[in-house]
Amino acid sequence: MKRFYSLFIFTVLATISLFGQQFNFEGNDPFGLQYSMQDSSRAALKSLFNDMDGDGDYDVIHVGIDSVVNNGKQHYSNVKYFIDYQENTGTKYAPEFASRLPFMPDFPFTTGYFSTAAGDLNQDGLVDFWVCCDADSSLNLKSLLYYRNDPSGSAPFSIIDSDSLRLNSFVRASIFLPDLTDLDMDGDLDLLMCGYQTELSAVTRRRDKYYSYMYAKNIGSPSNPVFKGWYPDPYGLNTSNLPTYATSGDIDNDLDMDILTLTQLDTFEIFSFLENVPQPNGKPFYPNALNDPFGLPRANRLEGIYGHSLVDIDADGDLDLFAPQRMLSTGTAIGFYKNNLCEPSILEMNASICAGDSVLLAGQVFKTTGEYFISIEKANRCDSTIHFSLTVLPSSQLHLEKTICFAEAITVGGNSFSESGQFSILLTNQAGCDSTVFLDLMVLPELEQDLKQAICDGDELVIGSQIFTESGQYNVMLTSANGCDSLVNLDLTVNPTYQSNVEQAICEGNSFTIGNQSFSQQGQYEVKLATVNGCDSVIMLKLSFIPLNIGVTHLQNSLKADMEGLQYQWIDCGTGTNIAGATAQSFTPTANGSYAVILTDNNACADTSMCVEFVLSSTTGMNISNRISIYPNPTNEYINIYNNSGQQLTSIKILNSQSQHIKTITNPSSEKISMSDLEEGNYILELLIGGQKVIKKLTVIRE
Repeated sequence: MKRFYSLFIFTVLATISLFGQQFNFEGNDPFGLQYSMQDSSRAALKSLFNDMDGDGDYDVIHVGIDSVVNNGKQHYSNVKYFIDYQENTGTKYAPEFASRLPFMPDFPFTTGYFSTAAGDLNQDGLVDFWVCCDADSSLNLKSLLYYRNDPSGSAPFSIIDSDSLRLNSFVRASIFLPDLTDLDMDGDLDLLMCGYQTELSAVTRRRDKYYSYMYAKNIGSPSNPVFKGWYPDPYGLNTSNLPTYATSGDIDNDLDMDILTLTQLDTFEIFSFLENVPQPNGKPFYPNALNDPFGLPRANRLEGIYGHSLVDIDADGDLDLFAPQRMLSTGTAIGFYKNNLCEPSILEMNASICAGDSVLLAGQVFKTTGEYFISIEKANRCDSTIHFSLTVLPSSQLHLEKTICFAEAITVGGNSFSESGQFSILLTNQAGCDSTVFLDLMVLPELEQDLKQAICDGDELVIGSQIFTESGQYNVMLTSANGCDSLVNLDLTVNPTYQSNVEQAICEGNSFTIGNQSFSQQGQYEVKLATVNGCDSVIMLKLSFIPLNIGVTHLQNSLKADMEGLQYQWIDCGTGTNIAGATAQSFTPTANGSYAVILTDNNACADTSMCVEFVLSSTTGMNISNRISIYPNPTNEYINIYNNSGQQLTSIKILNSQSQHIKTITNPSSEKISMSDLEEGNYILELLIGGQKVIKKLTVIRE
């Protein structure tokens, strides 16, 4: 249920006459403002108050002289300026300024002197600067407009000089201090300057100073200012040819722009109040100056007051005064003079509402928890502030999922439920807000279930706390978490698993496939398959290669394959072609050359011997191949060579299965030869015994 509350505020509206208006000195460097750095350097000549970061409160920019170069010459470039920044980290009602930092690196200072005013000239939400003045090659002075672009970009300002603005330059040695103000109250910022121009005296040949106001009216649009001027001493303004610095604001809260000046009068600096008395046509007019107004101080020749600023620092509806000053009574700092035209008043209010409800306060509607500051304008245009603390109490929601047995019921908030369904029950919690219970209720029926299940031998089926591993029919009584009975009629089948052993011999280089797995290396393998029932079928495979002895014995006038009972085809290694008719175990070459034999067994396994060099000889030779044996074969470390030929073993040449030479052992000192440096695989041994070559095949394995 949504409710709407309206809170009425009764305020006492009071007015203070102009003559009772006072600026009371409240102290130096308030709210964390820093007149200078800790080492007293970079003392502020003027503090500009603007919302630099767009968060709704006033930040401050300090400008002044950083250093002066003493090189014996008087030139604008000898004076170095600074511009520093303090962010307001408090609120518009209770300001608190962070430590002072440079406004930005490499600020584009003028080549003349640097005096600035700040305001959003083109209403883009960024504070712009008007600077006076830059010096040209003839030392004439030009005002500059610094349009602020992206503050974090590579070109934070677009700078426009007075020539482009169609404003005349000031003659050399002139000084003017700018103020941006909506003097004619037409909604845009105009430019009001006060200072002096110089003129060369025909008598003294020195440049005399002539003090005046200079006014440039903004005749453009709010987003594209265009200035028309200069108008000297406009609207009745007059410096009386005295050094004057002016700033503007609605000092007396009558909705027009007044002016507060700081003037050098004899040996004193005094404040003067120039009240705006608008003419019938609405244009401003300043007929009189009120000296030493509002209890503001004056400085003697040993003291000094500098660029003053008007700002409503505490958001109470009137303008307060800040002025860098050097006073014997209060010291050197930024002096704070609070305007008593509007006495700050803060009304504390607290309220609590339920979620979905709202509060109407001072014409504003509030629906969310928070701290709010609400300004209410009084009859004298002063602001009264309401500090409103609102707490929104949550409307509680509870989601219940309940399951009950048939014929049972559940009660929520006095309501009884015994059927399955979703229900919404509206209650009221202790805070008086809605509390909604969303009930999702399931009523379980009397349950009996037939379950037919199959498992594999060695697996188990668990129902409740019971375990089943054998085929059969079972009645299982269960109790659910909510206490309802459930009967399960179980029909269980246990399917067998299978295991078989397979020994298979294949030709080296071939493969053997079981299921979707292929094997091409000899060894033992466990192959898991699945039966039609999804149970395991395990095959233990022992795979070996069918051996072929590709040894060849070189006889006196023939070559003989060492292995019997095979198919033979002798080839000429020189041409790589089969020798016609040479298909017996023995082959008698008719010419010198290199020969080999292709051996094929009954399993169609085939292998080719090493090529053997054959030289026709008339000497009767010995068949010594059968008298040479190598064991163990296969081996993983050593071989023993049994030589029963009666001839001396003079060398062993070892080649891999691609006939690449691996190594040669000359005049072996022992018949036990190490093969530990060979990788796993098949090798050919060429044994030179009594001048004859004997070819043997060797298999090396690595376990």
